[in-house]
Amino acid sequence: MCFCQESQWQREIAARVDGRIAWGAYAGGMDSYAPRFVDIDGDGDLDLFISQIERPEIVFYRNDGTPIEPRLTLVTRTYGTDNGIWFRSEGSVLEFADIDADGDLDMFVGESYAIVPEDDRWAKVLFYRNDGSTSAPLWRLKDDDFEKAPIDTLYPPGRYRPLTAAPSLVDIDSDGDLDLFVGEDFGNIRFSRNVGVSTQPQFVFEATVYDSIKVKGLSLTPEFGDIDRDGDFDLLFGYYSFEAFEGALNHVVFYRNVGNAQMPHWQLESDSLLSIAVDDVPAPELADLDGDGDLDLYVGGGDWFPFYENTTQQSGPEFVFRTNNFIAIDVDYSASPALADIDADGDLDLFIGNFDGYLVFYRNQGTAIEPEWHFITDHFLYTNMRSEIYPTFADIDHDGDQDLFIGTFSIGIQFYENVGTAFEFEFRLRPGSYANLTNVFRTVPNFVDIDNDGDLDLLVGGNPPWLFPFENLVLSQ
Repeated sequence: MCFCQESQWQREIAARVDGRIAWGAYAGGMDSYAPRFVDIDGDGDLDLFISQIERPEIVFYRNDGTPIEPRLTLVTRTYGTDNGIWFRSEGSVLEFADIDADGDLDMFVGESYAIVPEDDRWAKVLFYRNDGSTSAPLWRLKDDDFEKAPIDTLYPPGRYRPLTAAPSLVDIDSDGDLDLFVGEDFGNIRFSRNVGVSTQPQFVFEATVYDSIKVKGLSLTPEFGDIDRDGDFDLLFGYYSFEAFEGALNHVVFYRNVGNAQMPHWQLESDSLLSIAVDDVPAPELADLDGDGDLDLYVGGGDWFPFYENTTQQSGPEFVFRTNNFIAIDVDYSASPALADIDADGDLDLFIGNFDGYLVFYRNQGTAIEPEWHFITDHFLYTNMRSEIYPTFADIDHDGDQDLFIGTFSIGIQFYENVGTAFEFEFRLRPGSYANLTNVFRTVPNFVDIDNDGDLDLLVGGNPPWLFPFENLVLSQ
Protein backbone atom coordinates (compact mmCIF):
# COMPACT_ATOMS: atom_id res chain seq x y z
CA MET A 1 0.00 0.00 0.00
CA CYS A 2 1.32 3.42 -0.97
CA PHE A 3 0.32 6.58 0.91
CA CYS A 4 0.73 9.96 -0.73
CA GLN A 5 -0.17 13.20 1.00
CA GLU A 6 -1.81 15.78 -1.22
CA SER A 7 0.30 18.90 -1.79
CA GLN A 8 -1.03 22.15 -0.39
CA TRP A 9 -0.24 25.18 -2.53
CA GLN A 10 -0.52 28.79 -1.44
CA ARG A 11 0.03 31.51 -3.98
CA GLU A 12 2.60 34.13 -3.02
CA ILE A 13 2.15 37.62 -4.46
CA ALA A 14 4.51 39.99 -2.66
CA ALA A 15 8.32 39.96 -2.60
CA ARG A 16 11.14 42.28 -1.71
CA VAL A 17 12.40 44.03 -4.84
CA ASP A 18 15.05 46.78 -4.90
CA GLY A 19 15.00 47.13 -1.13
CA ARG A 20 11.25 47.43 -0.62
CA ILE A 21 8.09 45.37 -0.81
CA ALA A 22 6.63 44.99 -4.29
CA TRP A 23 3.10 44.03 -3.35
CA GLY A 24 2.29 42.33 -6.65
CA ALA A 25 5.74 41.05 -7.57
CA TYR A 26 4.40 37.65 -8.68
CA ALA A 27 0.91 38.81 -9.66
CA GLY A 28 1.68 39.12 -13.35
CA GLY A 29 2.45 42.15 -15.46
CA MET A 30 0.28 44.49 -17.49
CA ASP A 31 0.34 45.92 -20.98
CA SER A 32 0.55 49.52 -19.76
CA TYR A 33 0.16 51.11 -16.36
CA ALA A 34 -2.06 54.10 -15.55
CA PRO A 35 -2.16 54.24 -11.71
CA ARG A 36 -4.60 56.07 -9.45
CA PHE A 37 -4.32 56.21 -5.65
CA VAL A 38 -7.61 56.92 -3.87
CA ASP A 39 -9.23 56.00 -0.56
CA ILE A 40 -12.06 54.04 -2.15
CA ASP A 41 -13.22 52.30 1.02
CA GLY A 42 -13.12 55.25 3.41
CA ASP A 43 -10.65 53.73 5.88
CA GLY A 44 -8.21 56.63 5.77
CA ASP A 45 -5.48 55.10 3.58
CA LEU A 46 -4.87 55.08 -0.16
CA ASP A 47 -5.90 52.12 -2.32
CA LEU A 48 -4.56 51.54 -5.81
CA PHE A 49 -6.37 51.23 -9.13
CA ILE A 50 -4.36 50.46 -12.25
CA SER A 51 -6.13 50.88 -15.53
CA GLN A 52 -4.30 49.87 -18.66
CA ILE A 53 -3.87 52.23 -21.59
CA GLU A 54 -3.70 49.31 -24.02
CA ARG A 55 -6.10 46.81 -22.44
CA PRO A 56 -9.74 47.23 -21.36
CA GLU A 57 -9.37 46.07 -17.77
CA ILE A 58 -8.70 47.46 -14.30
CA VAL A 59 -6.55 45.96 -11.54
CA PHE A 60 -7.42 46.78 -7.92
CA TYR A 61 -5.18 46.63 -4.85
CA ARG A 62 -6.78 47.34 -1.45
CA ASN A 63 -4.61 48.97 1.21
CA ASP A 64 -4.88 46.77 4.31
CA GLY A 65 -2.17 48.72 6.10
CA THR A 66 -2.26 52.22 7.54
CA PRO A 67 -1.89 55.77 6.16
CA ILE A 68 1.80 55.58 7.15
CA GLU A 69 2.64 51.93 6.51
CA PRO A 70 0.77 50.68 3.42
CA ARG A 71 0.14 47.02 2.74
CA LEU A 72 -1.41 46.55 -0.69
CA THR A 73 -3.44 43.40 -1.26
CA LEU A 74 -4.38 42.28 -4.75
CA VAL A 75 -8.16 41.99 -4.80
CA THR A 76 -8.83 41.46 -8.49
CA ARG A 77 -7.31 41.87 -11.92
CA THR A 78 -10.79 42.21 -13.43
CA TYR A 79 -12.26 45.09 -11.44
CA GLY A 80 -13.95 46.55 -14.49
CA THR A 81 -15.67 43.30 -15.44
CA ASP A 82 -16.55 42.59 -11.81
CA ASN A 83 -18.24 45.96 -11.39
CA GLY A 84 -19.94 46.55 -14.73
CA ILE A 85 -17.45 49.12 -16.02
CA TRP A 86 -18.10 49.39 -19.72
CA PHE A 87 -15.33 49.73 -22.31
CA ARG A 88 -15.56 50.45 -26.00
CA SER A 89 -11.83 51.15 -26.37
CA GLU A 90 -8.53 49.31 -26.12
CA GLY A 91 -7.81 50.81 -22.71
CA SER A 92 -8.59 53.61 -20.30
CA VAL A 93 -7.27 56.28 -17.95
CA LEU A 94 -9.22 56.64 -14.69
CA GLU A 95 -10.01 59.64 -12.54
CA PHE A 96 -11.83 59.68 -9.20
CA ALA A 97 -13.55 62.72 -7.71
CA ASP A 98 -16.60 63.57 -5.61
CA ILE A 99 -18.29 65.44 -8.43
CA ASP A 100 -21.66 65.80 -6.69
CA ALA A 101 -20.36 66.54 -3.16
CA ASP A 102 -22.25 63.65 -1.58
CA GLY A 103 -19.22 62.43 0.37
CA ASP A 104 -18.14 59.51 -1.85
CA LEU A 105 -15.89 59.24 -4.87
CA ASP A 106 -17.29 58.97 -8.37
CA MET A 107 -15.42 57.43 -11.31
CA PHE A 108 -14.51 58.87 -14.69
CA VAL A 109 -13.21 56.59 -17.44
CA GLY A 110 -11.25 58.27 -20.20
CA GLU A 111 -11.09 56.17 -23.34
CA SER A 112 -7.74 55.24 -24.81
CA TYR A 113 -7.38 54.33 -28.47
CA ALA A 114 -11.13 54.29 -29.01
CA ILE A 115 -12.31 51.87 -31.70
CA VAL A 116 -15.74 53.10 -32.72
CA PRO A 117 -17.80 53.74 -35.89
CA GLU A 118 -16.74 56.64 -38.07
CA ASP A 119 -19.80 58.74 -37.21
CA ASP A 120 -19.02 58.45 -33.50
CA ARG A 121 -15.26 58.33 -33.74
CA TRP A 122 -13.70 60.16 -30.81
CA ALA A 123 -12.60 59.24 -27.34
CA LYS A 124 -15.08 60.12 -24.63
CA VAL A 125 -15.05 60.51 -20.87
CA LEU A 126 -17.57 58.16 -19.27
CA PHE A 127 -19.10 59.11 -15.91
CA TYR A 128 -19.93 56.44 -13.32
CA ARG A 129 -21.74 57.87 -10.31
CA ASN A 130 -21.15 56.17 -6.98
CA ASP A 131 -24.62 55.15 -5.81
CA GLY A 132 -23.14 53.18 -2.94
CA SER A 133 -21.30 54.70 -0.01
CA THR A 134 -17.90 55.96 1.07
CA SER A 135 -16.88 52.47 2.14
CA ALA A 136 -18.72 50.37 -0.44
CA PRO A 137 -18.95 51.94 -3.91
CA LEU A 138 -21.67 50.94 -6.36
CA TRP A 139 -21.00 52.16 -9.88
CA ARG A 140 -23.80 53.31 -12.18
CA LEU A 141 -23.11 54.61 -15.69
CA LYS A 142 -24.79 58.02 -15.83
CA ASP A 143 -23.21 59.60 -18.89
CA ASP A 144 -21.26 58.01 -21.74
CA ASP A 145 -20.04 61.43 -22.90
CA PHE A 146 -19.48 63.43 -19.74
CA GLU A 147 -17.83 66.49 -21.24
CA LYS A 148 -20.22 68.64 -23.22
CA ALA A 149 -17.55 70.33 -25.29
CA PRO A 150 -18.71 71.09 -28.86
CA ILE A 151 -16.94 68.08 -30.34
CA ASP A 152 -18.46 68.42 -33.81
CA THR A 153 -17.32 72.04 -33.95
CA LEU A 154 -13.86 71.33 -32.62
CA TYR A 155 -13.37 68.24 -34.76
CA PRO A 156 -15.77 68.23 -37.73
CA PRO A 157 -16.99 64.85 -39.03
CA GLY A 158 -14.76 63.39 -41.70
CA ARG A 159 -11.58 64.76 -40.13
CA TYR A 160 -9.23 63.14 -37.65
CA ARG A 161 -10.66 63.23 -34.14
CA PRO A 162 -8.95 62.48 -30.82
CA LEU A 163 -8.88 58.79 -29.98
CA THR A 164 -7.58 59.18 -26.42
CA ALA A 165 -9.02 61.07 -23.47
CA ALA A 166 -7.23 61.27 -20.11
CA PRO A 167 -9.43 63.18 -17.62
CA SER A 168 -8.26 65.11 -14.57
CA LEU A 169 -10.60 66.98 -12.21
CA VAL A 170 -9.21 69.71 -9.99
CA ASP A 171 -10.39 73.04 -8.55
CA ILE A 172 -7.97 75.12 -10.57
CA ASP A 173 -9.53 78.51 -9.69
CA SER A 174 -10.32 77.82 -5.99
CA ASP A 175 -14.03 78.57 -6.35
CA GLY A 176 -15.12 75.43 -4.53
CA ASP A 177 -15.96 73.18 -7.49
CA LEU A 178 -13.99 70.85 -9.77
CA ASP A 179 -12.89 71.88 -13.25
CA LEU A 180 -12.19 69.41 -16.05
CA PHE A 181 -9.00 68.86 -18.02
CA VAL A 182 -8.75 66.21 -20.74
CA GLY A 183 -5.45 65.13 -22.26
CA GLU A 184 -5.75 64.27 -25.95
CA ASP A 185 -3.68 62.67 -28.66
CA PHE A 186 -3.08 65.98 -30.45
CA GLY A 187 -0.44 66.94 -27.88
CA ASN A 188 -2.84 69.22 -26.03
CA ILE A 189 -5.00 69.49 -22.91
CA ARG A 190 -8.68 70.40 -23.42
CA PHE A 191 -10.20 72.57 -20.66
CA SER A 192 -13.77 73.06 -19.46
CA ARG A 193 -14.48 75.30 -16.48
CA ASN A 194 -17.09 74.40 -13.87
CA VAL A 195 -19.37 77.41 -13.46
CA GLY A 196 -21.83 75.53 -11.30
CA VAL A 197 -21.51 74.64 -7.63
CA SER A 198 -19.98 71.66 -5.85
CA THR A 199 -23.27 69.75 -5.72
CA GLN A 200 -24.44 70.64 -9.24
CA PRO A 201 -21.54 70.93 -11.70
CA GLN A 202 -21.99 72.86 -14.94
CA PHE A 203 -19.09 72.72 -17.36
CA VAL A 204 -18.43 75.38 -19.96
CA PHE A 205 -15.86 74.62 -22.62
CA GLU A 206 -13.08 77.20 -22.77
CA ALA A 207 -10.11 75.92 -24.75
CA THR A 208 -8.92 73.07 -26.92
CA VAL A 209 -5.34 73.94 -25.98
CA TYR A 210 -5.21 74.92 -22.33
CA ASP A 211 -3.11 78.03 -21.71
CA SER A 212 -1.04 77.38 -24.87
CA ILE A 213 0.41 74.20 -23.34
CA LYS A 214 1.10 71.89 -26.27
CA VAL A 215 3.78 69.37 -27.24
CA LYS A 216 4.80 67.50 -30.36
CA GLY A 217 3.36 64.19 -29.34
CA LEU A 218 0.32 62.09 -28.60
CA SER A 219 -1.85 60.99 -25.69
CA LEU A 220 -1.25 63.54 -22.95
CA THR A 221 -1.93 62.37 -19.39
CA PRO A 222 -2.33 65.41 -17.07
CA GLU A 223 -1.81 65.21 -13.29
CA PHE A 224 -2.14 68.11 -10.84
CA GLY A 225 -0.63 68.42 -7.37
CA ASP A 226 1.02 70.96 -5.09
CA ILE A 227 4.48 69.44 -5.26
CA ASP A 228 6.31 72.59 -4.09
CA ARG A 229 3.96 73.21 -1.14
CA ASP A 230 3.14 76.80 -2.05
CA GLY A 231 -0.63 76.41 -1.88
CA ASP A 232 -1.45 76.04 -5.59
CA PHE A 233 -1.56 73.20 -8.09
CA ASP A 234 1.40 72.38 -10.30
CA LEU A 235 1.07 70.35 -13.49
CA LEU A 236 2.75 67.17 -14.70
CA PHE A 237 1.92 65.26 -17.82
CA GLY A 238 3.32 62.43 -19.84
CA TYR A 239 2.99 62.08 -23.57
CA TYR A 240 3.93 59.74 -26.38
CA SER A 241 6.58 61.54 -28.40
CA PHE A 242 6.77 61.36 -32.16
CA GLU A 243 10.40 60.30 -31.74
CA ALA A 244 9.16 57.14 -30.00
CA PHE A 245 8.30 55.76 -33.42
CA GLU A 246 12.05 55.73 -34.06
CA GLY A 247 12.85 53.84 -30.88
CA ALA A 248 13.16 56.77 -28.48
CA LEU A 249 11.47 56.70 -25.09
CA ASN A 250 8.81 58.99 -23.65
CA HIS A 251 9.10 61.55 -20.89
CA VAL A 252 7.24 63.52 -18.21
CA VAL A 253 6.84 67.30 -18.48
CA PHE A 254 6.70 69.57 -15.41
CA TYR A 255 5.04 73.00 -15.32
CA ARG A 256 5.34 74.95 -12.07
CA ASN A 257 2.47 77.24 -11.08
CA VAL A 258 4.12 80.60 -10.40
CA GLY A 259 0.74 82.28 -10.11
CA ASN A 260 -1.61 81.51 -7.26
CA ALA A 261 -4.49 79.22 -6.35
CA GLN A 262 -7.09 81.54 -7.89
CA MET A 263 -5.22 82.47 -11.07
CA PRO A 264 -2.55 79.99 -12.17
CA HIS A 265 0.37 81.01 -14.32
CA TRP A 266 2.44 78.20 -15.80
CA GLN A 267 6.21 78.13 -16.15
CA LEU A 268 7.93 75.23 -17.88
CA GLU A 269 10.43 73.70 -15.46
CA SER A 270 11.39 70.56 -17.34
CA ASP A 271 10.42 68.81 -20.57
CA SER A 272 12.04 65.61 -19.22
CA LEU A 273 11.47 65.52 -15.48
CA LEU A 274 14.10 63.41 -13.69
CA SER A 275 15.03 62.00 -17.12
CA ILE A 276 12.09 59.60 -16.69
CA ALA A 277 11.88 57.40 -19.76
CA VAL A 278 9.31 54.68 -20.37
CA ASP A 279 8.39 52.67 -23.45
CA ASP A 280 4.74 53.73 -23.68
CA VAL A 281 2.57 56.69 -22.69
CA PRO A 282 3.88 57.91 -19.29
CA ALA A 283 1.04 58.27 -16.78
CA PRO A 284 2.28 60.27 -13.75
CA GLU A 285 0.51 60.02 -10.40
CA LEU A 286 1.20 62.11 -7.28
CA ALA A 287 0.27 60.59 -3.93
CA ASP A 288 1.35 60.60 -0.29
CA LEU A 289 1.21 56.86 0.27
CA ASP A 290 3.55 56.94 3.28
CA GLY A 291 1.80 59.76 5.11
CA ASP A 292 4.84 62.01 5.52
CA GLY A 293 3.08 65.12 4.22
CA ASP A 294 4.60 65.39 0.75
CA LEU A 295 3.68 64.01 -2.64
CA ASP A 296 5.69 61.13 -4.06
CA LEU A 297 5.77 60.41 -7.77
CA TYR A 298 4.62 57.21 -9.47
CA VAL A 299 4.82 56.84 -13.24
CA GLY A 300 2.94 54.26 -15.24
CA GLY A 301 3.88 53.42 -18.77
CA GLY A 302 4.57 50.29 -20.76
CA ASP A 303 6.04 47.46 -18.69
CA TRP A 304 7.54 49.75 -16.05
CA PHE A 305 6.03 51.38 -12.98
CA PRO A 306 8.79 53.65 -11.59
CA PHE A 307 8.55 55.11 -8.09
CA TYR A 308 10.31 58.31 -6.95
CA GLU A 309 10.17 59.18 -3.27
CA ASN A 310 9.90 62.84 -2.30
CA THR A 311 12.58 63.25 0.38
CA THR A 312 12.49 67.02 0.85
CA GLN A 313 11.57 68.58 4.18
CA GLN A 314 11.30 72.03 2.63
CA SER A 315 9.27 73.32 -0.31
CA GLY A 316 11.01 70.96 -2.72
CA PRO A 317 10.37 68.62 -4.29
CA GLU A 318 13.44 66.37 -4.15
CA PHE A 319 12.51 63.15 -5.89
CA VAL A 320 14.77 60.15 -5.33
CA PHE A 321 14.49 57.11 -7.58
CA ARG A 322 13.58 53.97 -5.65
CA THR A 323 12.53 51.31 -8.15
CA ASN A 324 11.36 50.61 -11.69
CA ASN A 325 8.97 47.99 -10.30
CA PHE A 326 6.70 49.58 -7.71
CA ILE A 327 4.06 46.87 -7.87
CA ALA A 328 5.18 43.92 -10.02
CA ILE A 329 8.09 42.23 -11.73
CA ASP A 330 7.10 42.90 -15.32
CA VAL A 331 9.25 42.00 -18.32
CA ASP A 332 6.70 42.25 -21.14
CA TYR A 333 5.11 39.21 -22.82
CA SER A 334 6.24 35.58 -22.62
CA ALA A 335 8.10 35.73 -19.33
CA SER A 336 10.27 32.64 -18.95
CA PRO A 337 12.03 32.47 -15.55
CA ALA A 338 15.16 30.54 -14.65
CA LEU A 339 16.80 30.33 -11.24
CA ALA A 340 20.49 29.71 -10.60
CA ASP A 341 23.05 30.54 -7.94
CA ILE A 342 25.13 32.54 -10.38
CA ASP A 343 27.49 34.02 -7.78
CA ALA A 344 27.90 31.02 -5.44
CA ASP A 345 26.60 32.90 -2.40
CA GLY A 346 24.18 30.15 -1.40
CA ASP A 347 20.95 31.62 -2.78
CA LEU A 348 19.20 31.53 -6.14
CA ASP A 349 19.31 34.49 -8.52
CA LEU A 350 16.56 35.23 -11.02
CA PHE A 351 16.77 35.42 -14.81
CA ILE A 352 13.73 36.03 -17.03
CA GLY A 353 13.58 35.71 -20.80
CA ASN A 354 10.99 37.85 -22.57
CA PHE A 355 9.13 38.20 -25.85
CA ASP A 356 11.64 40.63 -27.34
CA GLY A 357 14.53 38.20 -26.90
CA TYR A 358 16.18 39.91 -23.93
CA LEU A 359 17.30 38.30 -20.68
CA VAL A 360 16.43 40.21 -17.49
CA PHE A 361 18.65 39.69 -14.43
CA TYR A 362 17.70 40.16 -10.76
CA ARG A 363 20.42 39.36 -8.23
CA ASN A 364 19.27 37.85 -4.94
CA GLN A 365 20.71 40.00 -2.15
CA GLY A 366 18.59 38.30 0.48
CA THR A 367 18.94 34.71 1.61
CA ALA A 368 18.07 31.26 0.35
CA ILE A 369 14.95 31.37 2.55
CA GLU A 370 13.96 35.02 2.14
CA PRO A 371 15.01 36.32 -1.29
CA GLU A 372 15.37 40.01 -2.04
CA TRP A 373 15.55 40.77 -5.74
CA HIS A 374 17.69 43.64 -6.98
CA PHE A 375 17.32 44.63 -10.61
CA ILE A 376 20.65 44.52 -12.43
CA THR A 377 19.84 44.71 -16.15
CA ASP A 378 17.18 43.94 -18.72
CA HIS A 379 19.84 43.27 -21.37
CA PHE A 380 21.93 40.53 -19.76
CA LEU A 381 24.68 39.58 -22.25
CA TYR A 382 22.67 41.58 -24.81
CA THR A 383 21.08 38.31 -25.88
CA ASN A 384 18.63 39.82 -28.36
CA MET A 385 17.22 36.94 -30.41
CA ARG A 386 14.41 39.24 -31.67
CA SER A 387 11.76 36.84 -30.40
CA GLU A 388 10.89 35.01 -27.20
CA ILE A 389 13.65 33.12 -25.39
CA TYR A 390 13.67 30.34 -22.79
CA PRO A 391 16.76 30.30 -20.52
CA THR A 392 18.03 27.53 -18.28
CA PHE A 393 21.27 26.94 -16.37
CA ALA A 394 23.33 23.78 -15.87
CA ASP A 395 26.92 22.92 -15.06
CA ILE A 396 27.25 20.91 -18.25
CA ASP A 397 31.05 20.63 -18.18
CA HIS A 398 31.37 19.82 -14.46
CA ASP A 399 33.75 22.70 -13.75
CA GLY A 400 31.78 24.01 -10.77
CA ASP A 401 30.05 26.99 -12.40
CA GLN A 402 26.70 27.50 -14.11
CA ASP A 403 26.55 27.48 -17.91
CA LEU A 404 23.69 29.16 -19.77
CA PHE A 405 21.43 27.67 -22.43
CA ILE A 406 18.85 29.76 -24.26
CA GLY A 407 16.03 28.22 -26.23
CA THR A 408 14.91 30.41 -29.12
CA PHE A 409 12.03 30.75 -31.54
CA SER A 410 13.80 29.61 -34.70
CA ILE A 411 17.55 29.05 -34.23
CA GLY A 412 17.55 26.20 -31.76
CA ILE A 413 19.43 26.34 -28.46
CA GLN A 414 22.23 28.83 -27.95
CA PHE A 415 25.00 27.70 -25.57
CA TYR A 416 26.90 30.25 -23.46
CA GLU A 417 29.78 28.55 -21.68
CA ASN A 418 30.74 30.04 -18.33
CA VAL A 419 34.51 30.47 -18.66
CA GLY A 420 34.69 32.40 -15.40
CA THR A 421 34.21 30.93 -11.95
CA ALA A 422 31.32 30.00 -9.71
CA PHE A 423 31.75 33.39 -7.98
CA GLU A 424 32.38 35.62 -10.99
CA PHE A 425 30.68 34.51 -14.17
CA GLU A 426 31.96 35.18 -17.66
CA PHE A 427 29.87 33.80 -20.51
CA ARG A 428 31.14 33.02 -23.98
CA LEU A 429 28.81 32.12 -26.84
CA ARG A 430 29.69 28.86 -28.57
CA PRO A 431 28.81 28.89 -32.28
CA GLY A 432 26.09 26.80 -33.79
CA SER A 433 22.85 25.33 -32.48
CA TYR A 434 23.43 23.21 -29.38
CA ALA A 435 22.59 19.52 -29.93
CA ASN A 436 22.17 20.31 -33.64
CA LEU A 437 18.46 20.98 -33.29
CA THR A 438 17.02 22.17 -36.60
CA ASN A 439 13.50 22.72 -37.89
CA VAL A 440 12.23 23.01 -34.32
CA PHE A 441 10.54 26.19 -33.18
CA ARG A 442 10.24 27.56 -29.64
CA THR A 443 12.88 25.26 -28.20
CA VAL A 444 12.60 25.00 -24.41
CA PRO A 445 15.61 23.19 -22.88
CA ASN A 446 15.75 21.45 -19.52
CA PHE A 447 18.58 19.45 -17.97
CA VAL A 448 18.07 16.54 -15.58
CA ASP A 449 19.84 13.30 -14.74
CA ILE A 450 16.94 11.21 -16.03
CA ASP A 451 18.78 7.87 -15.89
CA ASN A 452 20.60 8.48 -12.59
CA ASP A 453 24.03 7.85 -14.11
CA GLY A 454 25.64 10.98 -12.67
CA ASP A 455 25.45 13.23 -15.70
CA LEU A 456 22.87 15.69 -17.04
CA ASP A 457 20.60 14.60 -19.88
CA LEU A 458 18.74 17.08 -22.04
CA LEU A 459 14.99 17.29 -22.60
CA VAL A 460 13.76 19.81 -25.15
CA GLY A 461 10.21 20.94 -25.72
CA GLY A 462 9.35 22.53 -29.02
CA ASN A 463 7.04 23.03 -31.92
CA PRO A 464 6.07 20.68 -33.57
CA PRO A 465 4.68 19.77 -30.13
CA TRP A 466 7.12 17.01 -29.35
CA LEU A 467 9.50 16.27 -26.49
CA PHE A 468 13.04 15.66 -27.68
CA PRO A 469 15.17 13.58 -25.26
CA PHE A 470 18.98 13.58 -25.53
CA GLU A 471 21.01 11.21 -23.40
CA ASN A 472 24.39 12.38 -22.20
CA LEU A 473 26.85 9.67 -23.26
CA VAL A 474 29.89 11.44 -21.84
CA LEU A 475 30.85 10.16 -18.41
CA SER A 476 30.82 12.76 -15.64
CA GLN A 477 34.25 13.83 -14.43
